[in-house]
Amino acid sequence: MLLYHFKNNFSEHEHRCKFFLCSLLMIWILFGCSSTDKRLDHTEARLTEQQVPLNSELKAKVNSDVVLSDFTELCRQKKFDLALAQLKENYYRFKDNPEYWTTMGSCYYLQDNLSLAKIYYNKALLLNPNYLPVVNNLGILLLRQEKDQKAMMVWERILNSKYSDVSLISANTMLELRTLKLNLAKLYMKYFFVDKALALLLELQTKFPSDVQVVGDLASAYLLKNMGDKAIALYQKIDELVVLKPEMALNYVWALKMNGRLEEAKKIFERIEKIDELKDVGLERYYQETAKLL
Repeated sequence: MLLYHFKNNFSEHEHRCKFFLCSLLMIWILFGCSSTDKRLDHTEARLTEQQVPLNSELKAKVNSDVVLSDFTELCRQKKFDLALAQLKENYYRFKDNPEYWTTMGSCYYLQDNLSLAKIYYNKALLLNPNYLPVVNNLGILLLRQEKDQKAMMVWERILNSKYSDVSLISANTMLELRTLKLNLAKLYMKYFFVDKALALLLELQTKFPSDVQVVGDLASAYLLKNMGDKAIALYQKIDELVVLKPEMALNYVWALKMNGRLEEAKKIFERIEKIDELKDVGLERYYQETAKLL
């Protein structure tokens, strides 16, 4: 949820909620950052590579039928010991592939071992500094470490490199770039660099006009610019495509309220899930504060 500027005719209670609601918005923005799907929803000086522990017999023990996505799936299923054992067995086959080291890092990331995850992510970067999945995932890791500025620098670097000309990018790479740009836009909005966020999101909208996440984040940026009419038009578009997620529905309510459309706001609010079901996504208090305005 993104609210920054409020209309002058808001009630005293609405003004009192301004700072509180912006704080809740920041939580939603950070929860929204997503890792690159294929690799499991900042760059300091690169750490010394930690060599994968290998048995001397493993070199001959490579299964040519194994693909890296098999290991990724095991990590997603939280079968970490099995995934890491099989990754190490296939070291000699994949050691020059940045996806191998990214998968290794993601397995450790999912176990909350951020130090080892960073080591392996940096190994992937040594092999290919422009490998989008690891650039994205490393940025998310830095966010976990509360190093937002470094995350921003990592993501901005990649956008200013070989991927600056989107006309030369393949479809698969564009999807990976989409994830990174969405994450960077959310980070920009966290610090109210709204114009930068808008530039990224408007560019993404031309490529993914029906992408619910893109359209929803663009609507949030418009709310931050106090452009409620544009936000409403986008939320209406989403509402025609899918069932609104709770955070988008609450944003929609605020956009309608900001534009004097109270009855419509109440109707959207009535469709939001019961409050008990909002606790897991950190929206319970936001729901309560929104209810006070209607």
